[in-house]
Amino acid sequence: MVGRQTPQTLADTIRMALEINRCVMDRPRTTSRVPPSPLTQTGPGRGSVLTVGHQVITVPSALYGWEIVKPAGFFFVKKKEGTLHPCIDYRGLNQVTIKDRHPLPLLNTVLDSLLQASIFTRLDLPNAYNLVRIREGNEWKKAFSTPTGHWEYLMMPFGLCNSPAVFQRFFIDVLRDMLGCWVFVYLDDILVYSKPEVDHIQHVQAVLQSLLQNHLYCKLEKCSFHQSTTTFLGYVIPAGRISMDPQKVTAITEWPVPTTIKQLQSFLGFANFYRRFIHNYSTIVAPLTTLTRSTDQPRPFALPPEAERIFHRVIRLALASAVSKR
Repeated sequence: MVGRQTPQTLADTIRMALEINRCVMDRPRTTSRVPPSPLTQTGPGRGSVLTVGHQVITVPSALYGWEIVKPAGFFFVKKKEGTLHPCIDYRGLNQVTIKDRHPLPLLNTVLDSLLQASIFTRLDLPNAYNLVRIREGNEWKKAFSTPTGHWEYLMMPFGLCNSPAVFQRFFIDVLRDMLGCWVFVYLDDILVYSKPEVDHIQHVQAVLQSLLQNHLYCKLEKCSFHQSTTTFLGYVIPAGRISMDPQKVTAITEWPVPTTIKQLQSFLGFANFYRRFIHNYSTIVAPLTTLTRSTDQPRPFALPPEAERIFHRVIRLALASAVSKR
């Protein structure tokens, strides 16, 4: 998307402020709950990732007025295509951050709306969170350590507890007049949906024009236009139906029997995402849910026979009910 520059846009004016809990800030410095982060070996040839234009700058030591916020740890994660994605461990900062409770869209409500559509377009914005500017004066709170020194983000990074809420609110403002009519935004996933094709062309043009006016540009190779079937948020959506993503079906069939509370919670989180496909889901998994609340379970532990039977039953029901027409 290439077009003329507008004088001012939402992308220019929105700022992310990060408020630290005052009761934590008022504690003596020796009681800080934020642990220091050790340096991580980045490996040869990876230092250039740190110099990404306006995204990060070096941090003068004078900015550390409060020791409560220490530089976060830095490491790399390999992406599907084999490239390296820089990650920052903001767990310590997130512990003392006042949470932004802005709600995310109700997924089931949106999925029901998509059942009425017959044509879809998915749009992808590269490095979407980095489109939001950190409010001036808040940059030092996002500082992180690398073998080349301390750095701070000027744009909103991934990993902050409030990043999803800030970004969702941002795109609600950008596409407000179209939301619920022919476009759905879930964080950085944008789906345009319509019934007749002639309307869909107009809908896509309206969304792209709004993005262009706010200097938001799509990554063409990751977009799909005018599709009769689309994959969105773990669901396959052909006209009039919703089914599980085949990759997710494979994942659930290969799920091992949980041996720790954390593993059981992970399974229930996955199964809960597809609860619309399982009739009386809450009643069925109630014994498993009760187990996750127990504080006297050994770590690791063996699922009781009845709980293991329910575990396998949930898998069978998910596979048998993988398509919903509701």
